[in-house]
Amino acid sequence: AIFFIITSFNQLYNFLSYFQENKLIKNKKIYFTIFSDLIPNELILEIKKYIEKFAPVEILDMRRKNIPNILNINILKIFFYYFFILRKIFQLKKVLNISYILVSGRMQIPILFLMYFFSSSKIFFAEDGIGEYVPYANSEKKPIFFLLLKKFLKKNSFRINILQLAESRKNYLRILDQKFLNDDSYINNVELYKNFLNNNSEIKYSLKPKCIVIGTLPPINSNINIFQDLYVNTMIEINKRYSYHPDQILFFPHPRMKQHHFEELSKNLSNFAKVQTPSSLIVENYLLVEDVDLVVGSLSTALYYAKK
Repeated sequence: AIFFIITSFNQLYNFLSYFQENKLIKNKKIYFTIFSDLIPNELILEIKKYIEKFAPVEILDMRRKNIPNILNINILKIFFYYFFILRKIFQLKKVLNISYILVSGRMQIPILFLMYFFSSSKIFFAEDGIGEYVPYANSEKKPIFFLLLKKFLKKNSFRINILQLAESRKNYLRILDQKFLNDDSYINNVELYKNFLNNNSEIKYSLKPKCIVIGTLPPINSNINIFQDLYVNTMIEINKRYSYHPDQILFFPHPRMKQHHFEELSKNLSNFAKVQTPSSLIVENYLLVEDVDLVVGSLSTALYYAKK
């Protein structure tokens, strides 16, 4: 079997492009493993549905919010959560032979547990997002967890491969930047990734945008109206400079945006652009369409890919 620990279609396509080409997914079962509370249920179901095209899949839901809250003391809640995770791992070890653990750069303690206890598996890392290209802030450079993680990765470097989409390994600045890894650990996956997007996309080419606008993920409990105003003002500025018709502008909301936020945003932007509905299509699919000549966005890995 294979553990897929991903939070986006972009990460999924990075993995699938390599694993399909090298026939590593054949006769395997996928365990789509979820630790992040920030992934909407709609996105989880879309990803599961897509994986089923390639292999049987089962969801392992390890999110804190879905574990029964029987304790009101914070330290005991944490202890109970990790007890739950470890118990589940030991149950899985009895019945599963895990060949590969596929994980994005978004590391958490439970993921470290998986990599540690399934010690015979190969580990593949993919980009988590724009954070891979941004230096650490001084305040986050040396938390205890990351020191332990680095020691683990160094000791297990023979198990690790990086599916590289960056121009050079030197572009990575966080988890994917491990000086002790050999160059052979970095697999240039750009062409396989692009081919996969071309061959497996479901783009309806009747929609041929000239401009793509990329939305960002609003912080938790933030005022969504601030972001709506930002996007509207961005559309107005684009029209001033380039005179695009609304049908020529395609707005991509962040895939982890809450459903009710998406519905409100879609309604407010309908006079300025076509709004992409949540699906397996990502910005990168459209970056391969020749008609696109302008990409606008805030913090997004897709801006890096658009330039590249």
